[in-house]
Amino acid sequence: MLLCPFSRVVKLIMKHRYPRHFRILWIGAAALVCSAADTDTANNNAAQPAAVAATTAAASVAPAKPVAAPATQTLPTPTREATAKLVPSTNTTRVQAWKDAELVASMGEGRASAAGSGGSMQPVFGSNTMVVISKIAYEDLKPGMTVAYMSRKGHQVVHQILEKKARGWRVQGLNNENVDQELVTRENLLGVIYASFAAEEP
Repeated sequence: MLLCPFSRVVKLIMKHRYPRHFRILWIGAAALVCSAADTDTANNNAAQPAAVAATTAAASVAPAKPVAAPATQTLPTPTREATAKLVPSTNTTRVQAWKDAELVASMGEGRASAAGSGGSMQPVFGSNTMVVISKIAYEDLKPGMTVAYMSRKGHQVVHQILEKKARGWRVQGLNNENVDQELVTRENLLGVIYASFAAEEP
């Protein structure tokens, strides 16, 4: 804040014997200077309460509370009894599903179509599923693959690979409690499931 002693300046000007027009000019100049000083002071005084008010308002605003992240939901794992009831369903007839499987099989060398039966691979495959089997090298087998092999009784079995043993691959049906007694070997391997087509329930 600045102070402008205007009356004191006027007294000093009048004390000296300056010509009249000089004194008028000096007094006018002093009035302009003091007026400008008063304006600056008034502006500063007016701005200060606003700044204080803004600072006070900012200080009074409570910090925002952090929003808690939503809890992660853990879905229950379906039991084997529950999954056994899940069967692929569609409005496609068995005849159409068989034609689709044959069409896909004819489009690649070493492919063959087959009709599934039984519930050992539910809920992925059911009795209403047509599959396409594609030949694969024994060395290319990996855990998790669904393969077809010929059992000792002459049945074509489609099960999932679990692990490799010294004499072959151990497999198991998704809906079976126990692993297969037979191992998948070079001799009984038919191929890997390339495609599947579900048909409506008979």
